[in-house]
Amino acid sequence: MEKIFHLSLDLSLSHVFGFVAVALFFYMSLWSLAAIAKKRADLADIAWGPGFMLVAWTSLILGQATVDGLIINILVTIWAIRLAFHLYLRNRKRQEDFRYETLKQKWGKNLNLNLFRNVFLLQGCILYVIALPILWIHTHPQELPKHILWIGLLGWSIGFFLEAIADLQLALFKNDHSKKGKLLTTGLWGYVRHPNYLGELVQWWAIWFISASLPFGWALIISPLLLTFLIVKISGIKPLEEQMEKRAEFKAYVENTPSLIPPSLINGILYGSAWFLLIIYGSQSSLFFSIMIAAGCYGGQLWLLTKFDSRTLRSYIVLSIVALGLGFLQEMFFIYLKIVVYPKESIFPPLWLLALYPLFSLTLNSSLVFLNKSPTFTFLLGGFGALFSYLSGERLGVIQLIPPLAQPIIFLFWGLFLTILVIFNRKLRAWFSQR
Repeated sequence: MEKIFHLSLDLSLSHVFGFVAVALFFYMSLWSLAAIAKKRADLADIAWGPGFMLVAWTSLILGQATVDGLIINILVTIWAIRLAFHLYLRNRKRQEDFRYETLKQKWGKNLNLNLFRNVFLLQGCILYVIALPILWIHTHPQELPKHILWIGLLGWSIGFFLEAIADLQLALFKNDHSKKGKLLTTGLWGYVRHPNYLGELVQWWAIWFISASLPFGWALIISPLLLTFLIVKISGIKPLEEQMEKRAEFKAYVENTPSLIPPSLINGILYGSAWFLLIIYGSQSSLFFSIMIAAGCYGGQLWLLTKFDSRTLRSYIVLSIVALGLGFLQEMFFIYLKIVVYPKESIFPPLWLLALYPLFSLTLNSSLVFLNKSPTFTFLLGGFGALFSYLSGERLGVIQLIPPLAQPIIFLFWGLFLTILVIFNRKLRAWFSQR
């Protein structure tokens, strides 16, 4: 990575880690004094984001500053300032969070000591562990693979906007007096019950993903794992939902909305994983291996789809069979026209390719459910998506496209295929729901 020499003191790894720990200790100590003076333990929430800023910029200046590290620091700073400002606006007009009130009642006479030790000092230690990937990046000047860096930055950006939009939607909802006492179940909150937490987790998993490309960076997986555990089990989702479970509307919300990860996202990940595994390994391995990959991913997709709507299981299976049949005819037609060639030059489409058709069909009721709104968009997505998939397969050496007709024919037929499949799926679901 390109170094920014005039910003960096270039200290050793142990010195950087030590100085950052000391700086973080004094930082949290000052916040604890402010909390004791204000009698507001929830100042710890506001201190959370800027604490990462402190770690990021201190380690960049003391370590081996690079352009990549500077970019990461800028993103962390934007996140920290937004989060701190959001929490300040939220907390200043309301009573202290019930979680802190419960702790303060429990501590009694030893309130100030416990506030420093069990809130601010503990939070500082947790913050330090979660920020380890940032420290690792600033103390290892090796060149970050550009595709790893940009994938990680894309993931961080997605997580940032997810968290920011979810926070904004919740703030606007709570400021609407006509919605007082009601539950927010629209916008991002209609897809998962905690989109703000999901966004934060995505960001820190993305930072770890970047650091994992450095020597021994993978070992810092403790950072996102710790944050995930804390959010899910300790300080985030669990106590919030325990407080809300007495509300009647919350029970219906839980039954229809996943907690953290939308099934559509998992469905898309399963299909993407199957696509990758079948193309990379299925095309090179035995028939049994291809069947096992396809069966495992197909079973996972079916389970997710029927978890929230088991009545349409038969429609999913019928759709998969139809997709497989149409896919077989389509691939046979491509082979007949000699616009695609496979390494083994079989007269039939390879099993690993055909296995993708039923897997793809199950995304129509989850990840690609939005296609029901526009046939034109469906046609274009089918055409361009197929071209991307086939060209990727050609780049990986599992298929050869014969110009000049291969690309336009694949675009046309896949556009028609997806449009027909979406229309058939819509009618099929309507028919099964009436029975």
